[in-house]
This record gives sequence, C-alpha cells and structure tokens, in this order.
Amino acid sequence: MIALASEGGFAVRSWAPLCVVALALLAFSAMRPLRGPALVAVAGVWAFAGWTALSTAWSESTDAAVTGGARALLYAALFTIPLATLPDRHSARRFAILLAGALGAVTAVTFLLVLVRGDELFLAGRLDSPIGYRNGTAALFVLAFWPLVCVAASREPGPA
Repeated sequence: MIALASEGGFAVRSWAPLCVVALALLAFSAMRPLRGPALVAVAGVWAFAGWTALSTAWSESTDAAVTGGARALLYAALFTIPLATLPDRHSARRFAILLAGALGAVTAVTFLLVLVRGDELFLAGRLDSPIGYRNGTAALFVLAFWPLVCVAASREPGPA
C-alpha cells in the first residue's frame, strides 16, 4: 500500500522525462524493418503496453492505471530502440560494448564514492546510490549482463 501511495515506488519525475525522450527518439529515428523473432518480440511488448494503457477504461484506480500504462510505454520504447535503430550486427555489438563500458564506469565511480563517503550512499543497509532507489540501483548494475552476453555470443574477433 505504501509503495502504491508513493507512485508505485517510482517517482514520476524519475521516469517520465526518460519516457518522453524514448518515445521521441522512436518517432524521429530511422528505423529498420524488423522480421522474425524481433518482430514478434516488439509486437508483443507493444501489445502489452497498449493493453496496459487501455486498462484505464475499467480500472478502479485510474491514476494507477495511467501511471502503469505510461511505464509500460517506456519499457516498450526502451525495448524497441536498439532492435529497430541499430542497422546491423556490428553496430549492435559496438553499442553493447559501449553500454557495458558506460555501466562499468558508473559502477567504478559508485565504488569509489562508497570508499570515500561510505554510509551516506546506503539506505537501510542497502546501496541507494546512484539511482536513489535501491532496487533500481541493483537493476542498473545488472543491466550490463545482457550486452556482455551479446558481445560474448558474437563471432567477431577482437574489440569493435
């Protein structure tokens, strides 16, 4: 109940600007046609987002339904951007390496800050920084896993 009363645990100011940017990026970027499993995955995630947004029509809590629908649109856009905008496997591999490197840099800076400022970055014994939401912080650090799997699975030798 407490999380629901506080915007579902995610402050709207934290994710709404990213949602607008992600949707604008999709609207104004050159997208390549999707086929096969990528098309099925993108269609499925957008169908889910549409159904979630449509649930405002029958939801007892319209505010919660609108927030959930908007978040589902954000997730759909973030899922679609790399699939629809990266032109080839080489670009996808290079993007994965850059993303993993950027996340590694954030992790290293956070580690150094923990060494310097220690307790200031923790909330109830769990790391709260850099996101300001403990589960979001954990998700940020784990996010590098999938790009690294992409790089490891590629057959191209050497760095991008």
